[in-house]
Amino acid sequence: MEARVLNRWLRPQSYNGGIGIYLGEGTFDGSTFYSRDRNVGLAVFSDSQTFDGVDFSEGVVRFARFGASKPLTGRQVDSWSLRLVPLSGIGGCLGASSEAAASVEEGTLKIQVSEQRLGNKLLMLTEDSQTLEAIVDLYPEHVLEIPLGGLKPIEFVLRDPGKNEILRVSGNPTTYEPRPAIITDVVPKRRREDGAHLSTSTSVEDLMRATFEVSQRHLAFTILGLKALATQRHADAEAAFEQALNYNAEDPLLWWGKAVAARLDGKENEAEVLNAHYLAPLEPALRAESYLAQPISLDPEPNRLLAPLEENPEEFIEVACLLIEAGMHDQASRWLDEAIRHRDLPMLRYLMAYCLVVKTRLNAEASEQVRVAGKTPLVPPFPFRDLERTAILTLSETFPSDQRLAVLAGYVNTLDL
Repeated sequence: MEARVLNRWLRPQSYNGGIGIYLGEGTFDGSTFYSRDRNVGLAVFSDSQTFDGVDFSEGVVRFARFGASKPLTGRQVDSWSLRLVPLSGIGGCLGASSEAAASVEEGTLKIQVSEQRLGNKLLMLTEDSQTLEAIVDLYPEHVLEIPLGGLKPIEFVLRDPGKNEILRVSGNPTTYEPRPAIITDVVPKRRREDGAHLSTSTSVEDLMRATFEVSQRHLAFTILGLKALATQRHADAEAAFEQALNYNAEDPLLWWGKAVAARLDGKENEAEVLNAHYLAPLEPALRAESYLAQPISLDPEPNRLLAPLEENPEEFIEVACLLIEAGMHDQASRWLDEAIRHRDLPMLRYLMAYCLVVKTRLNAEASEQVRVAGKTPLVPPFPFRDLERTAILTLSETFPSDQRLAVLAGYVNTLDL
């Protein structure tokens, strides 16, 4: 089920989208309802949005976008989706996903699926620490019943032939606690005016909530794209950047991010790169993308494609910070290695050390980068970006005896970021 709610007025309206379903007597764990008397149930899942209001009373389950109403501004559209999965014939429900549900009733494991699944693997951990495996074929019109013969399962997992997890169930049902009636405001008081509270450390749930706010949605989708890049979900990153571009199409770095996601997903990205070039012809990230799109070369000489950046070497640092902020440490390491060939700036080595510490835990190699950086004169450019500050403070904690890092840590702690 998909809903797109449009405020057709030019002024705000009080709004709290959602759905209510009458189900009758039964139990509800926050996403799955089951009636033992009728031996039927319903599982409800949200694919793309957070529903903060969830309630079950007097036989009605209610899912609401928010715990309390919010203003839907003039001509604003709110989109959300739900997946409704009917259940029956399994006696109860220990756990469910959008594709399967299971129960253990009278010594029998029962599994129902919403579509045909052949060659799936069922793994079971029993109370006496046995691990059992079986290959099962599942059909939506039949409930799979497996007698347990006295075995008491603690947990079982269903995986498809590609080893993707379809369902994971604990042997004990979870207790559902109703969510609070009032949503916690994700905007800290000291930064309400500019939306600066949204960062890569913001949770996915809070970012999804922020996509409702007209003034913040472009930034929320941008950060969701960066989080997807960091976990190598390149198609999801591309989709999030596409959403962000709907609200902020003049941001060249959004086009750059979408181009990077497309390249890493094995797709053509010429249109995205051209759009970014049109908006910001001198953007250093675009020259970096041209370099990173090339095959890795073993040539010890600096790549002449990046020679123009030598006139403003701080652009090497800027690009490195963009790549690291997006969680693309492998791309950042390749960039930093090449950048140092052009201009051996201390901050480039500190950023290389930071990547080694946080991504690979190769502290010995990081220590060497810190040592080389510490031998250079303490001159500009000094660190001022959020990522530079994070890198310096992380490295100063990792290498507390390094005097240069101690000086820089004291400096960045005075910055009002």
